[in-house]
Amino acid sequence: MLTRNRTRITPPPSRAWDPALLSGGVATSEYEWPTLPHEQGLAISADAAQLQTDISFFLVYVAGGWWTTGISASQAEERGRQRLQDRLRASFDAEPLEDGMDHPAEGVIVAALDSEDPGTVLRWIRSFCLDTSNPAFAAAVFVCVARQPGVGTARWREELVRGGLAVDEVEVRDAAMQAAEYWADPGFLHVLSAHSEAVGWLDEYRRGVMDDLGG
Repeated sequence: MLTRNRTRITPPPSRAWDPALLSGGVATSEYEWPTLPHEQGLAISADAAQLQTDISFFLVYVAGGWWTTGISASQAEERGRQRLQDRLRASFDAEPLEDGMDHPAEGVIVAALDSEDPGTVLRWIRSFCLDTSNPAFAAAVFVCVARQPGVGTARWREELVRGGLAVDEVEVRDAAMQAAEYWADPGFLHVLSAHSEAVGWLDEYRRGVMDDLGG
């Protein structure tokens, strides 16, 4: 990882606390599935066994501790996405993000990638990083995921940086350039060189990152 020798001032996310997050949304997964009659070897008809199986599919486990009934796969995924977003927001509300300092949000991201489908989590993370409705939150998530070496594929990282540079909000473009510096993938050189940055101090930073990448 490159040594950071430039400093930017990125506005921290809103300090407003959402009372709904006080519980942390944590649930346990200690529930034991009931054994169905046909799984116990009991003599029941084929139709009854199929009915028992069909009913069991109404119980959907969403990795991370959510139990619910009768929801679609897309609804389950959206709940997982919202849960991750809530935990990230809570971590930023509890502690500001600072250069050179580890942040709890990094642990939230790592835990999500370890406990859920990585491809799904990466899709959620990308949506957070490019969310122009809350650029401060987007930039904070961008920086925290950038601190994870080798997250996703090289192409995923490159597309995320390219997407961040295309955002109008300066703090998100700044975070995208920080990500390019953290990850230091060779492909970032042409992404940064193709970007026209109108903000003077940020363009200077872009050129510095390009120099570090060998441009």
